[in-house]
Amino acid sequence: MANVGRLIRSPSLRAAALMATGGVGFTLANILLARVLAPRAFGTLSLMLALIQIAVSFGPMGLDLAINRHRLDASAALVSCTLGTSTVVAVALAVAAAQIYGMPTALTACLAVAAAGASMNSIGGALLRAREQFTLSLLLFQVHNYVLFAAAGLALWLDSESTLGPAVLIAGAYVATASFGLHAGSRRGQAVTPYPPLGILLKESLAGFGIGLAVQLLWQLERIVIPRTMSLDDLATFAAAATIAAAPFRMLQMGTQFTLVPTLRNCADRRSAVRVLRTEGLALCVAAAAATIAVFVLTPVVLTYVLQGRYQVSDTLIAAFVATGLVKVVHGFAVAVVQALGTVRTLARLHAASWAGVAVGIVLAYAGSKYGITGVVVGTGAGWLITATAASAYGIASLRLSRPEWGKTEELP
Repeated sequence: MANVGRLIRSPSLRAAALMATGGVGFTLANILLARVLAPRAFGTLSLMLALIQIAVSFGPMGLDLAINRHRLDASAALVSCTLGTSTVVAVALAVAAAQIYGMPTALTACLAVAAAGASMNSIGGALLRAREQFTLSLLLFQVHNYVLFAAAGLALWLDSESTLGPAVLIAGAYVATASFGLHAGSRRGQAVTPYPPLGILLKESLAGFGIGLAVQLLWQLERIVIPRTMSLDDLATFAAAATIAAAPFRMLQMGTQFTLVPTLRNCADRRSAVRVLRTEGLALCVAAAAATIAVFVLTPVVLTYVLQGRYQVSDTLIAAFVATGLVKVVHGFAVAVVQALGTVRTLARLHAASWAGVAVGIVLAYAGSKYGITGVVVGTGAGWLITATAASAYGIASLRLSRPEWGKTEELP
């Protein structure tokens, strides 16, 4: 019973449960959009959402990680810096969407606004997360779930196959939540540690920045490769299947990273950190097993009866989603350990390993596209396996390091 109680109190499991609540909204939204929009329009909207999520990792340039490692408050310099980098990244992604994928001008404008807003929203969420204000921070972190659900409702109400209405709503919502997040995050008291110069923060942030960006690219890799090697209709099929078969594992992966980093940073010694990891690891194993069963049982039912057989998905593809999903859960757990306890040098090494995984994932995803969607998913899964293996090795090494002050990976000058 004591073990059961610890599992229920697990911060990672509670975070994953809260994310799952938003994930239900995300799933329902995608199902509604898949029914209302034509497959090509649904594929275009899926591409737009993928590019927005890339902006979330790219735009802040790793400063959201520095906020959590050092529990910092907002400053004018930090906000101005992230606003500038987020805007540049948003415009670059919009131009790429227009030139590479032929996205219409109105949608690219919405993409630029939404991408910049989503990047700034992540900074507000990081400020709250650093103080373990997990509930409000999680609401900001997964606001895309609720926004997409509202967009689906709008599409259903308009009874239109156009993606412009949902795109405008998504852009406006991200701007509103970014403003709220920065305001709420700046009113949570003074910084716990002295505020280092922005240049020093950027040095550490860039060491961890590539890890988050590489992970985000792996998350979105299928959505980037499929429309280039196949069609937007195929992307719609992938998105419909991933909504059901991949979402539970992604929720667990994100929930683990979200809570484990600040929790480990607050551990007084190695023994307490190991105790946290054992409890969280057991909770994740139980949740991952339940997710695996649910995916195999529910995915065919939803595709057949809810989406009325509109999207054809094989059992092999579902199995590929499950296998890749389990690797993602391991990856999230290991990366959280490195981000919390690793030195800047360790972060830099994991950065390099993560990009090696991205390179392998891209090559194998393109090569696997000749075998259809399943081939792309398996190719991307190979990239995940490389990054998860490296993260596990560096996580173990980081936990074994001895240091005078536990939880202080490196003093900033």
